[in-house]
Amino acid sequence: MLIAAALVWVWLIWKFNHPAASEKIAPSPEIVYRAIDGVETELGEYQPTFAVVIDNHPDSRPQIGTAAAPLVYEVPVEGGMTRLLAMFPLEAVPVKIGPVRSLRPYMTDLAAAYNAVLMHVGGSPEALRLVKTASVLDVNEFYRGWYFFRDSSRARPHNVESTFELMKKILDEQKVLVPAKFASWSYVDAAEITGVTLENGIKIPFGALTAGWEYEPAREKFGRTVDGALESDASGTRLEAANVIVMLVKSKVIDNEGRLKVQIISDGEAVIFSAGKMRKGKWIKQSAETREQFVDEKGVPISLARGATWVEVVPADLNIDFTLNQE
Repeated sequence: MLIAAALVWVWLIWKFNHPAASEKIAPSPEIVYRAIDGVETELGEYQPTFAVVIDNHPDSRPQIGTAAAPLVYEVPVEGGMTRLLAMFPLEAVPVKIGPVRSLRPYMTDLAAAYNAVLMHVGGSPEALRLVKTASVLDVNEFYRGWYFFRDSSRARPHNVESTFELMKKILDEQKVLVPAKFASWSYVDAAEITGVTLENGIKIPFGALTAGWEYEPAREKFGRTVDGALESDASGTRLEAANVIVMLVKSKVIDNEGRLKVQIISDGEAVIFSAGKMRKGKWIKQSAETREQFVDEKGVPISLARGATWVEVVPADLNIDFTLNQE
């Protein structure tokens, strides 16, 4: 009896270590992280990416779909205002997005690093010239209006919008560029971030508006404010970021309309905020087709927390307001 029981156990142990082909335990799937924001994905590290120029005039708020963007560039435009270049990998495209507005050349320089589908409504003369040869799929509402619609509940020109279905249609109908294998930024879990602790929020006085960010430790995120008021999109979803990066850039007014020349293909000082910490470094963008990188004084990439990032493209002569805990 004891011998029989022992033989059964031997057989069970052998069978566990030598399963039949149909019974073999599948290996754990390798975790894939999106290059654009460092979060887990099932669709792939690199995906078709939409770059949508979003209005930021007071009459355009609340914007639609911006809370879904894993990467947003806030860039200066004429009159001390800003616009948003919201980047959406395919799996992050919201049901609806807008209001879509006109293009500036430095927005094209940013979008080209992603081989993006660049969606806009017209643009400055220089922007419309540059976009013809840029590494983007140019989807201008002036010439491809069937991928957009106007919302009658909003006043012109703050009422041009698009939808997931229309944006997906672009991929189906147009010769879409292969997703660029751009250099991923260095992402880690928020607990691994080191730096000097922020004492209060961040304020960026663009002129006609002040963009701000308040860190919320319980959420490990920064909440966006405009002129001191918390910002949400039209769905009521808070605008938040795991990282806020300030890119200090050279800029100057170039015409009577107040349009700006912003040197994006260049380098300069950067201030990086993640997990309530601040680090200073440098940004480098070598060409329109390469993604900007953020490095420390030794040239080592600065780590970011996984999740959404807002890059604040700020003229170098503006004073960024924040206070650090010196203890």
